[in-house]
Amino acid sequence: MVLDKKVHISNEFIRSINLVDDQDNAEILESFVLTHSSEKALRNLVSHCSTKKQSSFTWTGPYGSGKSVLALYLNYLSNPKSKYHERELSKIHSTDLELKSFLKTKRTLIPIVGSASSIIDSLAKNIGCEASVESILNKLKVISNRKTETIIVIDEMGKFLEYALQNKDFDIYIFQQIAEIANRSSGKLIFIGILHQSFQEYARHLTKSARDEWSKIQGRYIDMSINAVGEEQIQLISRAIISELKPKRITKETKLVTKTIARNKPVEADNLNLILNNCWPLHPIVAGLLGPISRKRFGQNQRSIFSFLSSAESFGFQHFINRNTISSKTIYSPVQLWNYLEVNFENAIIASPDSALWNLASESISRASVTFNSEIHINALKIISLINIF
Repeated sequence: MVLDKKVHISNEFIRSINLVDDQDNAEILESFVLTHSSEKALRNLVSHCSTKKQSSFTWTGPYGSGKSVLALYLNYLSNPKSKYHERELSKIHSTDLELKSFLKTKRTLIPIVGSASSIIDSLAKNIGCEASVESILNKLKVISNRKTETIIVIDEMGKFLEYALQNKDFDIYIFQQIAEIANRSSGKLIFIGILHQSFQEYARHLTKSARDEWSKIQGRYIDMSINAVGEEQIQLISRAIISELKPKRITKETKLVTKTIARNKPVEADNLNLILNNCWPLHPIVAGLLGPISRKRFGQNQRSIFSFLSSAESFGFQHFINRNTISSKTIYSPVQLWNYLEVNFENAIIASPDSALWNLASESISRASVTFNSEIHINALKIISLINIF
C-alpha cells in the first residue's frame, strides 16, 4: 500500500484563510494554537494601545506563519458575548491582567482583504464613504470618536502597496495619514496591516529619495514579527501530518537529533523527542530544518513549511508519499530534502545571500561523486551541507 493512503496533511494547514469569508468559521479556531510570537504580538499591541499614543501596527511574517488566523482570533476575542470567547481567551498563557482586560472589551472589527487595486476603493467600501482620500480620512476621524472602539485589519496589505508602486500617480501618503489618525485616537481606532515583508522591501527598487519616503511612512507603524520559531514550528509540522502509522516509541534517530540540539541550545528534551517523533514520515533532521529554510528568501520564492508539505514538486513531500509504500519503511530523508532544493530552487538559491555556501557545497558533492563514487559519501556531504547552510 502506498504511503499516501495512510498519510495526509490536515485541512487546517492546506487551506488558506480569508479574513472576510472566514469570520464566522469557528472550526478554524477550534484547533488553533496560539504560538509564542503571536501571543507576544498581542501583548505588544495592547501595551502600545494602553499608552493612548500608538494604535497603528503592521504584522509581518512569511507565508504560512499564521498572521491571518491570528487576525481571526482577534476578531473572536473582540466580542466577549461570543460563545467561543472564553475558549479562545483560555489559549493565552500570559497572566498579564492588562492584556486580559483589553481582550474582554467589546470592539468592532472591520476585516479587509487586499487586492491588486487602490486601497482607497476598498477602504471606502468597507467603512461606508465615498472613494476619495478626503472622505476616507473624515470617516476615520468619525470612527475614532465613537464610543465603541474599532479595529480595522487589512490582510494582504502588500497588494495595495504593490498597486501603489505600479501606479505612479497614486499618492502613498494616505498610508501615513491613516496611521496618524489611528495614533491620535487614544486607542479608539486600531489599524493593523498584515504584510509578508516590510515597507522597505516593497520599495527596494525605488530611488533613494522614494525609499526614504516609504521608510518615513513605515515609521508611523509599529512592526511586529509573526513567525513561529524552533520547537513551535516542529510542533506545527507534527500536527499538520496526520497518520495512524506514526511510531509509538521514540526512535533512535529522534533521540540522537534531540541530544544534538540540546548540546547547542536549552530545550525540553522529552517534549522535543515527542514532537520530532510525531513528524513521521519526515526524518527528525528534516523536521528541524524546514523552519529555518522557510525563513529564507530565494529570489521571489519564499516557501512556507506547509507549501512544502502539500506541493507535488519533484522530491517534495507529496512526491515522496505517492511513490513509497508502507512496507518499505522509508522515511523522508535529509538527502531527499537536498535533492528537492537542488531541483526546484538551485537557480534562486544561487542568486540569494546563501549562494557562496551553496556553491561550495555543490562543488564538494561533485568532487566526492568523482573521487569516491560512493553513495554514502555523497549523501553524508548533502546532509552536512544542509545543516551548515540552513
